Amino acid sequence: MTHCRWNNVYRRTFNRSVAGYSTVKQELVTPVQSHDVDTTPYRKPVMRIGDRGVEIVGDLSNEPVERELQSDVLNSPPQIDKNSFKDYIEIPKKGLISTKNIRICSNGIIPFKQYVEGSPNAHNYPLTLLPRKHSEKLGGDILVTTYAVHEKDYRMEGGRRIMLSALPTLKIHPCEVLLQKIYGKTSLLVIFSGDPPYADAKAALEWKKAVDFEVPIHMLLNYPCPVGMTYFHKRYVKALATSLVEHCAFSCIARNMSEQETVILHQYRRQFSSIVLLDRFGYIRWHAAGKPTREAKYLLKEAYENLQREI
Repeated sequence: MTHCRWNNVYRRTFNRSVAGYSTVKQELVTPVQSHDVDTTPYRKPVMRIGDRGVEIVGDLSNEPVERELQSDVLNSPPQIDKNSFKDYIEIPKKGLISTKNIRICSNGIIPFKQYVEGSPNAHNYPLTLLPRKHSEKLGGDILVTTYAVHEKDYRMEGGRRIMLSALPTLKIHPCEVLLQKIYGKTSLLVIFSGDPPYADAKAALEWKKAVDFEVPIHMLLNYPCPVGMTYFHKRYVKALATSLVEHCAFSCIARNMSEQETVILHQYRRQFSSIVLLDRFGYIRWHAAGKPTREAKYLLKEAYENLQREI
C-alpha cells in the first residue's frame, strides 16, 4: 500500500514538472546552431591508416580558434637555442692535403649557429648584429651583370608595376661593380649557385619570401661559365633571369671569385644558398647559409631593426 502511494506522488510531481517546462515561452529558448562554438561537441582525434597513409579523423575542434592559436605561435618570438651557437664558424677543408675544417670569425665575442652535418637548415648566422669592426667588407672588384624587365613590358600604376607581357623582354645592363651598385643603402643579397635542391633559384626565393620587412633584395647567381660552354651558359642565365626579374632584382657574377671572396659571401658550401645583410657602406653585418628557419628569420629581422637604429 505504501509502495503504491509513493508511486502516485512521483507521477504527480513528474507531470507538474513537464507541464511547467511546456509553458516556457518559445522566444526565450535559443536553438542550438551547428556552428555554435560553445555547443559544438569535441570528439577526440584518432589516427587511422587509410589509402593515403596515416590520417587524423574525428577532430571537430573549431577552425577559427586553431588559426588564431597558430597565428599567436608564429608571431611570438621563437625559443633561441643558445647551446647550438659556438664562438667560431667552421668551414669545409680546402685541398687534398688539409684534413681538418677551417675555423674563422673566432673572435670569442659573438656566437654563431653551428652547422649540423647533413641538415639543410640555416646555419653560421650570428646571434646578434655584427659590429662593423668585426664585419667583412664586400670586395670592390666583384663584377656583376644585372638583368631587368624592359620598360615596354610593364607600366606603373599606383606605385605598383603592372606586367603587360607574360614573357618579359630582358634588359641587360653592362657589367658593374657590385659594391657600387648597392652602396649607400641597406640591402640584402641572396647568393645561390644554381645547384638543386638547396641552392637553385627556388631555394633562393625561399629567403625572399621569408623576409617580412621592407628592404631592397638582390638575387645573385654565383655560377662561373665553364670552359668552352659560353653559349650554353648565356642561355641558362637568360632563362633563369626571365623567371626571376618579375619578382626581384637579379644579377649574375661575371667572373670567378677568389677563395676569400667566396668565404666572405658564405658560398663555401655551394649546395646551399646564402644571405647577407649589408649596411650602406658595404659591410656584411649579418649572414646565414642554408634554408630559412623560424629562428634565423627572427634574428635577421632583429639585426635589420638594430642596423636601422644606427642610421
